[in-house]
Amino acid sequence: MSMTIASRALRLFAAAAAAALAAAAPAAAQTRYMRVYYIQYVPVGSSSTYGECQYYEFPGEDGVLDTDDDRNLLIDGGRGAYAPDVLLPFLDSRIGKGGILWFMANSSAGEDHYDGLRSVLARYDVRNFYQNFRWTVPEKGTYEKLIEALDREGCGPGSPPGRYFEVDHGDYLSGPRCNVHPDNHPYGFDPYVEDKVIAAKASFGPWDDNYYVLVHQFRCGESVFLSGGDAPSDGPEKGILDENPDYACPGARDDLPLTDIYKVHHHGSAASSSKAFLDLMGARYAVAQMAYGYGKGSHAHPTADALHRIWQSGAIVYRNDLDGTVLVTCDNLGNYDITRERVYVDEATTPGASGDLVSRPPAIPQNLRVTGSTPAGVHLEWDEVPGAYGYDVFRSTIRGGDPGGGMHANPGCDPTGIYAKINVSNVDVPRYTDASAANGVTYYYRVSSKKVHTEKRKSVCYERRYSNEAANRTPTPTPTATPLWEPMGESFDWPWRIPAGYSGSSNTSGFRNAYAVYAGCPRSQDGPDTIYRFYLPVPGTISASLTGSPGLSIFLCARPSPEGCAKWGRDVEYKNAAPGLYYLAVDGPAGSEGPYEFTVAVGTPAQTPAPPAPTPVATPRAEILLNGGAFGHSDVLKAVFKLNDSVERRFTAYAAVITPGGEMLDAITLGPSLRPVASGVARLPAPFEFTILSMRIPEGAPPGEYGILAAFFDAAGRISDKSDAFLTADASFTLH
Repeated sequence: MSMTIASRALRLFAAAAAAALAAAAPAAAQTRYMRVYYIQYVPVGSSSTYGECQYYEFPGEDGVLDTDDDRNLLIDGGRGAYAPDVLLPFLDSRIGKGGILWFMANSSAGEDHYDGLRSVLARYDVRNFYQNFRWTVPEKGTYEKLIEALDREGCGPGSPPGRYFEVDHGDYLSGPRCNVHPDNHPYGFDPYVEDKVIAAKASFGPWDDNYYVLVHQFRCGESVFLSGGDAPSDGPEKGILDENPDYACPGARDDLPLTDIYKVHHHGSAASSSKAFLDLMGARYAVAQMAYGYGKGSHAHPTADALHRIWQSGAIVYRNDLDGTVLVTCDNLGNYDITRERVYVDEATTPGASGDLVSRPPAIPQNLRVTGSTPAGVHLEWDEVPGAYGYDVFRSTIRGGDPGGGMHANPGCDPTGIYAKINVSNVDVPRYTDASAANGVTYYYRVSSKKVHTEKRKSVCYERRYSNEAANRTPTPTPTATPLWEPMGESFDWPWRIPAGYSGSSNTSGFRNAYAVYAGCPRSQDGPDTIYRFYLPVPGTISASLTGSPGLSIFLCARPSPEGCAKWGRDVEYKNAAPGLYYLAVDGPAGSEGPYEFTVAVGTPAQTPAPPAPTPVATPRAEILLNGGAFGHSDVLKAVFKLNDSVERRFTAYAAVITPGGEMLDAITLGPSLRPVASGVARLPAPFEFTILSMRIPEGAPPGEYGILAAFFDAAGRISDKSDAFLTADASFTLH
């Protein structure tokens, strides 16, 4: 794996791992969930200047939402004039009038962020309050009223210590490394969900309050959210990129690429969301919070420039003016369900859309169906959505999606839970083959549609989910030494089988250019291509040779995508191929097309006598279980820490990654300085199991042998090297 710390793919031992090792509760081994509401803070059709507020629901130590140990957090409250119309009714629906708001934070001293919090203090029991520092500019008259209300509530700067907190970058407000918290909440908001302040201006300079934002990064395992108020590009954003200590903490640049859900800075203004910041972050979704206007263009936010940059970085956009309140529900495995309150259609249906690039959303995909199922994958089709840019495909092993985060409904759809998105790149045709479906497992599928809206050379992408649900149980293949071949071309309509050795001919002319860039190939293959797939049921060596039109080559892919290309050329050989699905493409540069002949052979290893039955081995106290021993670029690598025998003494735990060169890196930060992921934990009961690693191997990762190590030491004993540990677990894998 690449040791570039900033790479988003490097989620080794992310916050979920630290939480798993730090907490001595069996509940840590289960799937955990979190909800984030991006609240539309003004009534439909009303006009106002900008504002924003977000409401977070954390699951607590039991990992289950909507139970007694849950805690909540409100960041910002919009402008005070509209709080009674929208924000207060929303909070009433979640905690009831007079209910407990455990934590409240102000992202910056802008009236469109803090003013509504005064109404919140008057209506609810607010226990704790966080901000960067007390704003001192005298023009902030209503801000002083907020401070007075906080002091009356007992959580202001003039209150007794313990409920009011001024925080700086590098502080952890939640999770196992929490260092800023009330005395009765040692883990802050939640013992497992981490909130790290990656940026906060450390000294007073310009009076512009936008420079004094708190940039939070929330990590629920592999699900990561970023919220940064009105952060401008030339302040906190650049401070994070440069790791300027006046704005950002050490490692902030490395934390940024973990982000999946981006709360758009400064309501989508042109002065925020810089290209460099967005490109490094690489978020999957973005939510823009702004007020309504009266018709298109009545407000400057969100701007076409910012929306265009967000889309160019790869993020799909949701907006409060078009979608109302947006709810993002996640699990700790990096899966998201996104629910909008309504869907913008036109000014008559949803009056008050503001800013640029306002668009009617795509239609919901209809008639999703399973058209075939083989050991090679599950074939899905659905009706084409007019004007769609493409589609995303989602999967669950639970009918209706995983309900652990609750069942929520998008307009025009039934309530659903969380599905995992399974396509890596955009699906631009109304069909898809799930080649990762496990044998004998029943899967439930849904599809979303995406639309790219363009005006004056600026574009943004919006999404509509979900289609109907389609179910399928994948068959278990019967082992055989004969691979099953199928030329794909434009569709999957011509299956045919061949023996282990085959010679055939075809012609690339007439086919579309499906793949242009293959892993390891230095030039684009922009000509039309013919693609074959086959299932190898037993280990073996795959060899292929090609004759015919000059410029054509064979590309043998160890996975059903060009990123999985293992060999290419006119003659290829792939030794020690593992059983599974392979793709073989005949392709060439632009202008290279025509007839060809090719020969493919598959050799299987000679059968050897069965070895004698092994002597039973005692179950190890702890293990690290990997999902394979060898991986290629873009493969998904997973590791699970498994404790089989309880740890009954106070311990400190470390976790490390060992590179091919023997360098030992901290597993959380991938930096050279090892840090404990858990300190002074009283005990850890078995059985205990937790996914500590799940990542896609990035391109350019150096090949070789890697190690993963977890080590437990006596909390009060010497810790000098691995030999001092009373318990270790390790595993190794090869990257080819």
